[in-house]
Formats: sequence, structure tokens, C-alpha cells
Amino acid sequence: MTKKISLWKRLGLLLLVSLVLNSLVQMLIDLPLVISMFGANTPYGWHLLLRMLLKIAMLTPVTALIPGLLMLFGRGFTAWASLPMCILLLLLGLAPIQLGTFLIGYWICAVLARLGWLKARDFYYYLRANG
Repeated sequence: MTKKISLWKRLGLLLLVSLVLNSLVQMLIDLPLVISMFGANTPYGWHLLLRMLLKIAMLTPVTALIPGLLMLFGRGFTAWASLPMCILLLLLGLAPIQLGTFLIGYWICAVLARLGWLKARDFYYYLRANG
């Protein structure tokens, strides 16, 4: 018998993953500039570093809002699939047409991956029952 994880633990894990992904993306985008500014102008480098940390702290709850609501309504897979889309939506600032094309492609890939997973699982159960 499997033990169910409480809703608060799942939401906490979702928030933690959102924090890690936001931190990685922000560091990949801003960290080279911050490092170069430390050599040229140390106070400005500290200002950029604090700005980056504040941006991470503000974006983490915002990017976890939609996946958190989906998880509250019992859509765990959809919540985890929508987390990268929410992060890319807020951080990259793509043009609406490019963003729409990307999101449709991402969603199609996520649905096909889920369908493949379910079919493979059913095939495994079939083989286990008959073998």
C-alpha cells in the first residue's frame, strides 16, 4: 500500500522546484554581468547581485501560483508540466507570437509524453498479468 503525500508537502516541493529553476535561470542570465561588474565597480556589482536575489525572491511565488492552484484542484501532472511554462513566460519575455508557438509545441509534447507513459504502463500491466 502506498502512502499518500500530504497536499502541503507537494505544494512545498513545487515551491522549492520553482525556487531552484528561477535561481538557475537568473544566474545564467545575470551572473556574468555581475561578475564583470565586481572587477570594474564593486558597489555596482553588489547592487546588481542584490537586485538579482530580489528578482528571484519575487518571481518564485508568482511562477508557482498557477501550478499551485492546479495542484490544489488535483491536477498533479498538469501542475508539474505547467511550471516550466510559467517560468519561461515571466523570465524570458518572448514576443507573444513566439511564446504562443512555443507553448503550443510544449503542450503537445507534454500530452504525447503522458500518452506514451500511460500506454507503456498499461502494456506492462498486461504483460505482468498474462506472463
